[in-house]
Amino acid sequence: MSFGARLEEFRESLGMTQEQMAEATSTSLRTYSRYVSDASTPNVAYLERLIALGCDVSWLLTGSGEMRRRTDPWARFTPDAELMGRITEVIAKTYREANIPLSMVDLGRLSAEKFNEIYAATEDVEERHVMVKLVGSQLRKDLLTAEPGSGKRSA
Repeated sequence: MSFGARLEEFRESLGMTQEQMAEATSTSLRTYSRYVSDASTPNVAYLERLIALGCDVSWLLTGSGEMRRRTDPWARFTPDAELMGRITEVIAKTYREANIPLSMVDLGRLSAEKFNEIYAATEDVEERHVMVKLVGSQLRKDLLTAEPGSGKRSA
């Protein structure tokens, strides 16, 4: 099976028309048709657009392996920026009110840890935002009850 035939097979697996595939890969229908007929070879930028659609380029070029690339479940993960911002704000405010210095690196690390805890606890967006307040309350309690020098008063 040729490159063009595999490209067509991939397009069909996506349930797209040739016109839709050309649009999805930011190319003209004429250029796409030339790729499919093996009259032209795509450039790297085109292959990158196919990767973004889930194509395993090794399969496309050689025919070996799987048509679809195996994806890391986090590859398309986009953190909730509002949630991360609220968590960071609560942590910074809590440390500031407790008059405990916190480096930017530690603020980022703590924010990421708390974000992961909240994200793993529930899928409900509203619950996540409520949990930010709980994180702040628990952090405040931990900072106020920790003995100086115990390591708990610093990140």
